[in-house]
Amino acid sequence: MKFLRTQIHEWFAPHLEAVQETKRTAEVARKGLATEQTKMEAPLIAAEQHLRRMLLAWEASQEEMRRDQERALQVIAQARAETVVLDVAAALETEAARTGDLDQRQEALDLLAQPVEAPAVSVAALTPKIRGITYRDCWKAHPKVDIRVLAAAVGAGTVPVAFLDVNMPALNQYARATHGAGVVPGVRFWNDRQIAVTTPMT
Repeated sequence: MKFLRTQIHEWFAPHLEAVQETKRTAEVARKGLATEQTKMEAPLIAAEQHLRRMLLAWEASQEEMRRDQERALQVIAQARAETVVLDVAAALETEAARTGDLDQRQEALDLLAQPVEAPAVSVAALTPKIRGITYRDCWKAHPKVDIRVLAAAVGAGTVPVAFLDVNMPALNQYARATHGAGVVPGVRFWNDRQIAVTTPMT
């Protein structure tokens, strides 16, 4: 039996080695092609990223210009609305003085006492629509988080507890260093005692 198995092994061995060599050659070729592909694509990817940054910066500048125009037009609209109110109040005051109508005088005073709110002004987006390019908002939390303020808000119940991520590796390291004797508010340390067998049990 062993002799037959040896013969079978000797017959298959060169074929298996040839297959393995083919696989090794193919893998080397694949890695070489992938490396060349990465090298050729790298400048294109860099150029695309640069273009994206430029487009986003340009779009942001256009949006700032639009907001500036909107604010300026809103100031003008507010001034016009206030002028109209003053003109109406003055006309009522003049008519009240002419006729002695106290109601008209009170109406003028009431009109002047009310806050003047001009209709909201809206300026259309200045960024032209380009086929194939769309802008979308992607709001994110800034990585610089004031953890003390956030933790206080969680403690006060004004924001969800899920906004805080407990650093378990750091707590476990502290537990090991203090043998569970350390005190951390809100944390309970416990001993997950285990057994390790280093020599055969008899």
